[in-house]
Amino acid sequence: MAAARMAIACLQEASGGKAPKLPPGIKRLSINQLSQMVLADTRESMPENVEVRVWGASLPVIHLASAIAVLADMADRAKGTKFSIAHLLVERRAIEWVVRTAEEYRALLERSRLKINPKRLIEIRLA
Repeated sequence: MAAARMAIACLQEASGGKAPKLPPGIKRLSINQLSQMVLADTRESMPENVEVRVWGASLPVIHLASAIAVLADMADRAKGTKFSIAHLLVERRAIEWVVRTAEEYRALLERSRLKINPKRLIEIRLA
């Protein structure tokens, strides 16, 4: 989820054509700066470790993780309750939303400043 938080800013930029409002302490939209943003979430002490251990390891599923993070945020805001991974096991609408949104993010990631090759991403389809 930390890597998803990092990617969401770049996805926002790619979808809207302009840089999103950056969190306090973040000077520019870069993996290094975004790594600093999630240091506390990852229990790492250096941004370089976040880039390798969290960001790099998450790349194949970054589109799915980002979709789940956005859904969790929307659910938390709408219901005022905590989103649970169990929602993705029992709620078909949640599963469908994540898969469709991940497909949109797949295309956006290629166009984003991240330039992630969609062939590197795990592919998932609805049956």
